Amino acid sequence: MTEEEGARQSPDASSDKKAFGKDVGKLVSGTVVAQVVGILIYPILTRIFDPEIYGIASLFLSIVSVIVVISCLRYEVAILLPKDDKDASSLFFASFIILIAICVVCIPIILIFGKPIVDILNAPELINYLWILPLFVFIDGAYMILRYWNTRRIRFGMQAISQASQSVTGSGLKVGLGLLGNISPAALIYGQLFGNITGIALLLYQLIKKDVSTLYNGFSIKNIWGQISRYKKFPLIDTWANLFNVISWQVPIFMLSAFFSPVVSGLYAMGFAIIQMPMSLIGGSLGQVYYQRGSIAFKNNKLAPLLEDMVQLLLMLSIIPIVLLLILGEGLFGFVFGNQWAEAGVYCQILAVWAFIWFLSSTTGSNTLNIIEKQEYLLKFSIFNLISRVLALSIGGYYQNIYLALWLFTLFGIIAYGYVLYVIFVHTNASYRKILIESKYQIIFAIVVALVFIGLQSVFKVNIIILLILAAIVVIGYYLHLYHHNPKIRAYLPFS
Repeated sequence: MTEEEGARQSPDASSDKKAFGKDVGKLVSGTVVAQVVGILIYPILTRIFDPEIYGIASLFLSIVSVIVVISCLRYEVAILLPKDDKDASSLFFASFIILIAICVVCIPIILIFGKPIVDILNAPELINYLWILPLFVFIDGAYMILRYWNTRRIRFGMQAISQASQSVTGSGLKVGLGLLGNISPAALIYGQLFGNITGIALLLYQLIKKDVSTLYNGFSIKNIWGQISRYKKFPLIDTWANLFNVISWQVPIFMLSAFFSPVVSGLYAMGFAIIQMPMSLIGGSLGQVYYQRGSIAFKNNKLAPLLEDMVQLLLMLSIIPIVLLLILGEGLFGFVFGNQWAEAGVYCQILAVWAFIWFLSSTTGSNTLNIIEKQEYLLKFSIFNLISRVLALSIGGYYQNIYLALWLFTLFGIIAYGYVLYVIFVHTNASYRKILIESKYQIIFAIVVALVFIGLQSVFKVNIIILLILAAIVVIGYYLHLYHHNPKIRAYLPFS
């Protein structure tokens, strides 16, 4: 038995926190590079491209995201589940066959409905870029398939390299094109495409080098159809749940552009990207490894402790940055990205509490429901989430009040993601009281930090630069203290 097979099959792997930390570390190393590049590049991009240009590029990428989520009918997620690599290989081929079919179908849809779509979105310039959409969908869909295959093979190192290369090459091209005078959505769109191609090339190289024989054994039309039938819940339920979920994520960009303008859409997209960036630094990698380890833990009736650890970990890691963003958002964005982006910071302040609940839920929610095969709850959640967001943004759009739209968006989001947390805790018998008790000192500290910074900003009128320096000191000090004094952090995270 190979090391990879042992890690996938051994019951001890589900409770081995150090092994979990090593896998997270490999993914985080790539994510760190990607996020650091993003952090460094955003202040440059925001001074080259204005909110309207950023908004049009965000509209295009949002359309791509909606199509990509159904591009394999979610069979790529099922690649992790079979015990036999032959069955997983059949799911690999099934995913690619479906992906190609979806990309082909996109072509006549664009030709027929492209113009009406851009008119509805209030972004006529978008029509110039729709022709490249099928290629974008294929590249992103193929990357998903290869990423899940590599996760199954427990090759997190190459995924880290691919993440880093995507960010470095994509961001570099965006800046380069902008500095050369191509100040248009094309620079942002083509830069993103080039970065994605770089990432997929690396994963494809490793697959060709190591997995050709394994995949060849699974290339059987009969077995492909058999696996399609075996995991039919994924296209019948999980696809729709994730489609509604992705649409609900992208609908603010679509509706803000339609009701207000691409400028407002660009401000929201930038604000959301900055919220998402630090959270995905650890959360995305934890979630990917959690899904792989959780699948094993569930078979051994050990999922609840793993879930409790993950939620507590996410709470401790996110609570201080969220509190500081809630208080300093407008000043932070104005100072770092330029005054024309300060409004995006106000949007972040409104969305901060929702972002905290979302972070706790997103890493564990859908992964847990997929592991325990309760995808019907995902569908219910996704439908409610989409309807509530459309309602919130419609009310704000009707009254032409962006702040009303975002406050309603936050309220409904807290309800929706709180429901997901409640469901997974009930079905795994996990204890939220245990998490709150074990995190009480971090929660108390967050309250103290909030009160201090509110006083410094509102009562003593301290300069924003000084506040941001103090905030950075607090965050760094908090994480250092957390790492050195919390055994659970040291057990699950690899930085030692």
